[in-house]
Amino acid sequence: MGRPVITSDIRGVRSQAGDAALLVDASSPEDLAGAMQTLWDDRFLALRLVEAGRRRDASWTAGDFAARLREILSAASAWARSDGGQRGQGK
Repeated sequence: MGRPVITSDIRGVRSQAGDAALLVDASSPEDLAGAMQTLWDDRFLALRLVEAGRRRDASWTAGDFAARLREILSAASAWARSDGGQRGQGK
């Protein structure tokens, strides 16, 4: 969309965003406000984030998505077949 990104600093998002976003504590309005102010004040940072986002977006294909989804579903299936994590819980 051609805009810089501010997002939650959590494991899954952190790895997806990489260097293309400002990461904030989702429970902190102060962190969000600070990131917004940073982007307002630093146009070069905002442009750098936009370009980094475009590069990240261009590096992913539908095939990449499908392959990763298959990996996740395979791991979830193996976990469920193993007893769904219930081992040792008396169930």
